[in-house]
Amino acid sequence: CRLCWVDRVLIGTEDPNEIERSLKRADVVLAVFSINNVASLSSLDVNWAPILKNTCPKTPTLLVGAKMDLRTSQNVTETTTEEHAKRVAKNIGSGLEYVECSSLTMQNTEHVFELVSNLSYDRAAKQLNTLAG
Repeated sequence: CRLCWVDRVLIGTEDPNEIERSLKRADVVLAVFSINNVASLSSLDVNWAPILKNTCPKTPTLLVGAKMDLRTSQNVTETTTEEHAKRVAKNIGSGLEYVECSSLTMQNTEHVFELVSNLSYDRAAKQLNTLAG
């Protein structure tokens, strides 16, 4: 399974052609943002959605809200909402799924890997059926 991890830090810091090549080779794209950083979700919506739509419209994409443990933290003043994330997922398209996880507490991390595995398997099966067809 070839993954491409979309992160807002890459914008403007890497060769756009290399980003495009990576996206085209990916079996699954992970678009990850920090739940405690509203700007990171907005960046995915504004900056990455058009790139993903144009470069790899048929590649399964998983929108991942990281640091879900911070939703209930007393020290965090603002978090993204699930509704906002689901709107971004719909805007990006390609059957995008949305899931949240926390690497600190390990909550939902196994589910993220299961989804990636399933998305990759489904894509490979479709490609084999196309070749056999």
